[in-house]
Amino acid sequence: MTNIDGTTRRGLLRGLAAAGGMVTAWQAMNGFRPLPQGALAAVPETPANVGRGKTVIVLGAGVGGICAAYELERKGYTVIVLEAASHAGGRSLTLRRGDTFQEMGGPVQRCTFEEGGWMNAGPGRIPHHHVNVVDYCRSLGVTLEPYIFSSRANLTTRGIPVEGQPRVALPTGRVLNDLRGEIAAMLDRCMKMSSTDRDPRLTAMLAEFGGLSKPANPDDPWPYTNASGRAGYVTPPGVLVPPPQPLDPIPLQDMLKSEVWKESVFRETRYYWQSSLMQPVGGMDMFWKGFLRQKLAHQPGRTVANLIRYNAPAWQIQLGADKVTVWVGAPGTNARFTADFCISTIPMPVFARLRTNLDDTVMKAAASIKATPSGKVGWQAERFWEAPGTDIFGGISWVDGLADQVWYPSDGFLSHLGVLTGAYMSGKKAEAFNAKPIDERMRLSRAAIDGLQPGSGAKLKHGVAIAWEKMEHIQMGFLDEDDEDFKRLATILAAPQGGRLFQAGDQLTWLSGWQEGAILTAKQAVGDIVRRTGPG
Repeated sequence: MTNIDGTTRRGLLRGLAAAGGMVTAWQAMNGFRPLPQGALAAVPETPANVGRGKTVIVLGAGVGGICAAYELERKGYTVIVLEAASHAGGRSLTLRRGDTFQEMGGPVQRCTFEEGGWMNAGPGRIPHHHVNVVDYCRSLGVTLEPYIFSSRANLTTRGIPVEGQPRVALPTGRVLNDLRGEIAAMLDRCMKMSSTDRDPRLTAMLAEFGGLSKPANPDDPWPYTNASGRAGYVTPPGVLVPPPQPLDPIPLQDMLKSEVWKESVFRETRYYWQSSLMQPVGGMDMFWKGFLRQKLAHQPGRTVANLIRYNAPAWQIQLGADKVTVWVGAPGTNARFTADFCISTIPMPVFARLRTNLDDTVMKAAASIKATPSGKVGWQAERFWEAPGTDIFGGISWVDGLADQVWYPSDGFLSHLGVLTGAYMSGKKAEAFNAKPIDERMRLSRAAIDGLQPGSGAKLKHGVAIAWEKMEHIQMGFLDEDDEDFKRLATILAAPQGGRLFQAGDQLTWLSGWQEGAILTAKQAVGDIVRRTGPG
């Protein structure tokens, strides 16, 4: 690739005018190009050499950028991937012993997990309906295993307040089943009080749903007493003496006061977190490393990994009439690359500060679209959560305060050591949590885990903490797709610019924060470039 010599003003204006018209056409015709659930995104079928003689710059070696580079090279394009950091993966970061990272203005952190320990500091799970990610795992030879999102043994300290006493950790299975039972009993009472005809099948359904007890009088409402024991036992089933004794139900009013259902016990019913969830064996980075080891189709002896140039942050992008030029390095330096096309996966908080000749509406959209902070704390410890009496094997416990969630590993059951995600938070909680010094974040995480299992905080070792909005080349956890302006701004940003610059990444999908979004947009950008290249 060679440096650009400049373009005429007329040519530049012609290119930008095309960009503006393309934005309008994109908005009118395509929006986000949603795919049906379970649909595989397809790159257009073309001759293997359709891209011969054409060059593409890919900005960012995260999941989307690596996928785009892989697909483009297979079609004959000459590709270079410019990565701002010293490593690939972007937010799909798996920390292992010896890895280092640094938040802006913070100290260098070194992961000191004992050998074999790893923590997914970014995405941690793959839903079954993220079929494009799963399909690549299949074709790239990435082995998947179950990821346990929810266990009835998981705990919550978003529990039932007891007058004059601190909250105690309760099994989420108890809270969930008591809520279901109380609501089912209330509905049955309401139904029997009404004057409408009653369908006995509805009572039968409510009895099964809530674990209700059959009343002595068939016309009476069915009560909830936890007689089935589905909410837990004082004395669990075992030998004949003593007989099993179910726990008394938590009163509905106490559960209402606690608001225990908020963002915790019902989370598993959401679309993204339902069964089945999976993870790559050995860490999430095994997914994108599957791309890196693929042999290049048109460069014998080289792999996708050889396409990446590290420590090359973009600071300026200029569209010409028939080329695009990217300047890299410290702002003001003259190292630059010119190509026929460019795919940018740069996170919007960073992209918004680039120097460009893009239309003002594009750059204002990049600066205005709302980003959500997120962060994690990781620890290695002997597996105290799997000890008898706690019996937690995977899943998430929910805590009061800023630490929000504790994730248990879904692998290595009954082994000596495990890596615990000792805090995960996003949004306002993450903003407040991540504003604190690293040592204070560690302290809050220890305290949260101690609240779940008293005395366990002292067993935590090798702590690391990451705030994604403080990572220099990322500066966000994900974009806030629930913000009222998201669709309007994202549609502007997703539009191809001048037929030369294409945006990709999960940030411009309804899957912000998920690798499936990155894959979908990468394949979409590759398809757009192929269609503009011609038949070869």
